[in-house]
Amino acid sequence: GPREKNFYKIMEPGNQEKAVSEHLREPSERFSEAKALLQTGNFSGFDEILKKLPSILEFRDESGLNLLHHMILDKETGAALYLIEKGIDCRQKVGGKSLIEFIKKAHPSALGEIETVLRGRVLRQNPKTSLKVVSYNTYLIPSWFVNKKNRTCQKQDWRATNLGIELKKYDIIQLQEVWGSSIDKLEIGLRDTHFPLRGYGSWGGTFLDTIRATLKRTGGLYSSFRSDFTVEYFRKHVYAATITRSGKGITSVLYNLDLVLPGKFILAFNTHFDPYAGGKGRQEEQIGELRSFVEQVVGEVSQKRPAVNFSNVALIITGDFNINAEESTRLYNLLTIDWGLRDLYLEYCTKKGIEPESTHSPRNSYADHYESRLDYVFALDHVLGEQFASVEVINSQVIKQEIGDEFSDHWGLGCEILF
Repeated sequence: GPREKNFYKIMEPGNQEKAVSEHLREPSERFSEAKALLQTGNFSGFDEILKKLPSILEFRDESGLNLLHHMILDKETGAALYLIEKGIDCRQKVGGKSLIEFIKKAHPSALGEIETVLRGRVLRQNPKTSLKVVSYNTYLIPSWFVNKKNRTCQKQDWRATNLGIELKKYDIIQLQEVWGSSIDKLEIGLRDTHFPLRGYGSWGGTFLDTIRATLKRTGGLYSSFRSDFTVEYFRKHVYAATITRSGKGITSVLYNLDLVLPGKFILAFNTHFDPYAGGKGRQEEQIGELRSFVEQVVGEVSQKRPAVNFSNVALIITGDFNINAEESTRLYNLLTIDWGLRDLYLEYCTKKGIEPESTHSPRNSYADHYESRLDYVFALDHVLGEQFASVEVINSQVIKQEIGDEFSDHWGLGCEILF
C-alpha cells in the first residue's frame, strides 16, 4: 500500500524488507519501545525510530500525545520538553482538560518550563495577531418541543453537524438556542480543536442533553473555545424580567489567550433576549440586568484576579438581542448611545461603505419574519472607570447559506478583531 511505499523511498537499498517489518509491528510494541527510549533519555534512539516511522509522532493507532502524557505523569520533564519541540499536537484534549491544566495537576513543578517551550512552539507554528468571534442562534430545539410556532425546526442533526464544521474556523464560538438537541453532532466538528464550557458539553445524545440543559437552566446558551485558551473565570445570570419560561440569561467567561496572544485576555458575555412579541417582550429591563451583570462581573474579576490588567482585556458582548437596529431604535440606542456598546459589524460596514445585512430574513427558509438585524457582536471600552483594551474590527460578515441548506432560522455573525 502507499504507506509501505514511503518506507521503500526512505530506506537504503536492501533494507526494504526490514522497513516493512518495522512498519507492521504491533502498535503496542512500538509504543512501549518509544516510551522506554524516552524514559531512559535515549533521544537519539527515539530519533532513529522517527527516521523509520515518521508517523510515530501522530501515532494514528495510539495517539502520539499519549507519549507526552506518560512523560508528564512519570515526571520525565526532559522527555516531555523534547516531544513538545518535536511537534506533538498539544491542542488535543488530555482527559477533557487543556494540556496546561493537565500539567498543573500531574506535574506542577514542571509547569513553568514546559509552558514556556509550549508557548514558543505554538507561536512559531501559528503566529496570530487577531481573534475570530462568532455569534449564532442555532435553532436547535428537540423534536418533541417543536410545535406550531416553531414548526420549521427540522433536520436538527444535519444542521448541527454542519454548524460544527463551519464554526471550527472561529476562536470563540457563542451560540444561542442550543436547547439540548444534537449537541453531540455539533461537537463532532469541534472536538479536535475546541472545548465546550465545562458543564455545557454533550452527555452523548439529545435526550440526556435536553434534561441537563433544563436542569442547569442554560437558557439555550452554549460557548466553545480553542483548546489552547484557558478559562480563568465563569459566571452566569438568569433574567428575572422575562416573558418566557426557558431560563434566558447571560454567561460570562474570562479567557486567558496567553499561548496564542501573550499577555492578552478576552472577557466574553453571551446572551439571548426575549422576543419582541408584539411589544410584550421585557427587553428594556433585560438591558438593565445585562448592564448591571457586566458591572458585577468586572468588579468580581478585579477582586479575584488582581493580576489581570484590564488594558490587556477585550470585553465583548454577543447574542441574539431580538432588537431590530433599524426599527427598535430606542432600545438599540439604550445599548449603543446610552451604555456605549460598539456595534462591531456596523463599524466594519461603515468603514467599507457597505450596507449591513439582516441576520433574520424571509430569504431563509426556516424564518417567516421580515428583514431584521437581531444578532450582534458588541465591544465595550469602559466599565466602572476601568479602561479595557480598544478593539478594532478588521473583518465581519453575516454567515449565510443557500435556500434549503440553511443551518438555522438566523444567519450567524462573525467578527475578526485586533486588540
